[in-house]
Amino acid sequence: DIASHVLILAEGLARIGHKVLIGAPEPSLAKPVVEGRLVKCSGKHTENWAGIQLSKAGEKQLEEKLNAFQPDLLHIHTLSATGSFAVQYATERHIPVLLTVHTLEDLEKSGHLFSPMALWQEHLRIQTAQHLLSESRNIAVLSEAMAQSLYQDGIRIIGQRFPVAIDTEAFYPGASESFQRRTLADSLT
Repeated sequence: DIASHVLILAEGLARIGHKVLIGAPEPSLAKPVVEGRLVKCSGKHTENWAGIQLSKAGEKQLEEKLNAFQPDLLHIHTLSATGSFAVQYATERHIPVLLTVHTLEDLEKSGHLFSPMALWQEHLRIQTAQHLLSESRNIAVLSEAMAQSLYQDGIRIIGQRFPVAIDTEAFYPGASESFQRRTLADSLT
């Protein structure tokens, strides 16, 4: 699942010297909760199968944590409102973004919705995913098949694939020096 991929990636990056902060929505939190590299912020359940997303309060909480952390790069793993928040945050601060697409389900219609409200919510979910893809300059996928599918829809994918591990050419050992972290961020701009 996506959470496992994120944790593996974060651990690998931390092991080679990068500072890592993971932001995640959690339902009904009044204040953010920090557990190691993970910051849980106020979230809400959505009715359009996008899962748990940041609430307005959660966006403010995560923004405060990100401002204090001062990231060189934002790596987004969700084609949802939470991902849109992260892209907007990065764009406003001129921070490079890497979007990893873990599944194409976010871009597909379910085919089993019938009520007008359910159809509208599905439309919004797909619109949000497409907006995220169009706003992200650096998109990585988990497989060549995903890359081909997105390419056919006119979406440009960087050469990077993250099937099971971290690319040691991009995330090289000893990258803890400031200029080395900047090199990684600059390679995505």
